Amino acid sequence: LTLTSAVVSAPSGTAALTDCGLIPALLSTVAVDPSFAFHPGEISSDHDDFRSNSLLRFITAQAIQIIEGAIVTHNNALNAFHELDGVHILIKRLHDEIVEIRKC
Repeated sequence: LTLTSAVVSAPSGTAALTDCGLIPALLSTVAVDPSFAFHPGEISSDHDDFRSNSLLRFITAQAIQIIEGAIVTHNNALNAFHELDGVHILIKRLHDEIVEIRKC
């Protein structure tokens, strides 16, 4: 995702990646429910579970930053974000994260 972020920083890179489906791919990453990201038995310990959830949150944060960079600079990216109901996806993910924090 670091390379994607660098490419999105250039207007022509944002246009090319948007045309290739960047926004739907990133929104699907953000929409992943952390509680269903791993199948039972795949995580062998609490430490592994914590590490996996941390990595998923890191990837989600990077995806959101890339989406932000794309929709600020490229109108087609903003249109794709809007058509895919990106605001709803982000709000749902934020809500899910807050619910997880409250459980602790």
